[in-house]
Amino acid sequence: MLDRTVIKPHQWDSFFYERWILLNTEECYAVQQWVLWLASFNNREMTNISDDALMNALVILDVLAANKL
Repeated sequence: MLDRTVIKPHQWDSFFYERWILLNTEECYAVQQWVLWLASFNNREMTNISDDALMNALVILDVLAANKL
């Protein structure tokens, strides 16, 4: 769900936007830490998540957190 190619919040679908925009800065940070934890696994078969998807998730969380300032 966090792997979005569009980083402009007004272009996100309503299902995503209406839920994820509710996170505060601390919650965005907590989810970022979880994404980094997932990225720490050397065996991508275990998580089945690509490096690009993890990076996209981190970027989207940065955008969400920035919109809280």
